[in-house]
Amino acid sequence: MTRGILKAMAGAGATVLLLSACSGDGSESNGTDGDSGGGDPVASEMRSWEPCQILGDLQPIVDFMGIKEFTATVSGTDAPDSAGWGESTLDPEALVCGAGIDLGPIDNMPANGTLSVKIVPLEDEAQAEESYGLRVAASEGQGDVETARIDIGDPWDEGVLISSAKESGATDYLNVVARDGQWVLHIDLDYTGDYNALQGNEPDYQFTKEELQQWLIDTYLPEVNATVNDNASEGAAS
Repeated sequence: MTRGILKAMAGAGATVLLLSACSGDGSESNGTDGDSGGGDPVASEMRSWEPCQILGDLQPIVDFMGIKEFTATVSGTDAPDSAGWGESTLDPEALVCGAGIDLGPIDNMPANGTLSVKIVPLEDEAQAEESYGLRVAASEGQGDVETARIDIGDPWDEGVLISSAKESGATDYLNVVARDGQWVLHIDLDYTGDYNALQGNEPDYQFTKEELQQWLIDTYLPEVNATVNDNASEGAAS
């Protein structure tokens, strides 16, 4: 289904919720009760997901970055951890897939970091806009030096990629926050800085920062957008 149909379904769900609140039984709903967090069909469907299943265990990012393994996982396996809606103590409104990452040694030193991809379903666009703004603000203070800020357009209503680094170059940070209607995608990544690339030499990684940024915007983000919207529309319609 198209994004327009998905938004129409969300509006219809809000109308049903409004009518039920005025049914005369004296009950009220604040949209946060129950396992899936309320009556909106799109939000309820998305909140029922197992995030790493929807996101393919982050395999596209693994392949592009050359991630050797996920580390310090709860399961103890070489797969990212999945936290469903309400299960993450740090970000309960998000469905989270991620873990520590091992990028292999560079210059005989360990290269590692953390990666999380979050799907954040909200009850309506106003809540999503608020969540988007808060996440962008939180992303702005991670590194000492901002190295890139790129606005993200279609198929997103709004979005930004923020790249920063420690002043020493020891760590690179990358955040992507993008909103489509009533849901937000948030990618939070940090990893050991590429010292050779920083000095203008051949990169140690199989990618440069600029290549990673462009791949996320041109390839990964549109694919995730389509996957999330297709699954949400199919689930809410069933």
